[in-house]
Amino acid sequence: MVKVDSDRAIQLGTRAAANVGLKDLQVTAFTLVDNDAESGCPYWSVALGPKNQRKATCRTRIDARNGHLLWLDIGIWDQHSTYTDNGKRHPDQTRVEDIAWKAIRKLAAEPNLRLLRAAPAKPQSSAEFDLLVDGKRFFNFNPRLGYTVSFDFASGQVQWFTANEVRPTIASQSAAVNKADAKQNAEKWIQKQPQFARCKQVMGDLGPPKLTTELEDGYFKFGKETKARRVWLATSKVYRQDPRNGPFLFSSYHCLVDQASGEAFPYKDREAVIE
Repeated sequence: MVKVDSDRAIQLGTRAAANVGLKDLQVTAFTLVDNDAESGCPYWSVALGPKNQRKATCRTRIDARNGHLLWLDIGIWDQHSTYTDNGKRHPDQTRVEDIAWKAIRKLAAEPNLRLLRAAPAKPQSSAEFDLLVDGKRFFNFNPRLGYTVSFDFASGQVQWFTANEVRPTIASQSAAVNKADAKQNAEKWIQKQPQFARCKQVMGDLGPPKLTTELEDGYFKFGKETKARRVWLATSKVYRQDPRNGPFLFSSYHCLVDQASGEAFPYKDREAVIE
């Protein structure tokens, strides 16, 4: 249902642009889109440009139901970064994370967020944030529930923003399967997968495989199901021992364990798979 009219949408789009440092803008185009291809929600597309000269064009999408900013994109032609890569962990990692948090606090409608990753890069850096429910994230990744923001590496100017706030209903918060049992179920499932067989193959003087597993508590909505389940995300790593160089990571696997039944599933979302 559309509850936000065009005037309000333009006001919100202009405010979003101001939040990333773009002021004195005029509306160049706006239209109502009945339903978004991914979320199915109606939104206003609002395009803005400077009144004096067109150095930048800012395009926004405003949720027509609640006025939340869903997407923001800025095209900039006159900014250049002088930074170069050295192939190591970037010395400006903390700076990039701080810029991302500052931007997301101005643009995101939801306050309960966790930084998933921030990537210093030239000329454009980016960061992804998970939206949390009771301190836990959704493991769906196609699309991810949360926000993405990108910005110019040198100046910190926000260039692009996307939001996915369509939060599935959670079937149950109960956790009948504890962490220890979930780990055992995950490792049993992983060791039955055909691709795990190569981890056990005799390869010269390499030692036998050693499996380690870490679990994260969260939610996942399976394909055609109407509600999300509470699950454990299992990340398993297989190490083998090289007699000359010590242990090394040989392979890694992911699966989901239902916290109600203990059943393990492949980590798959809309035909995209993380192994």
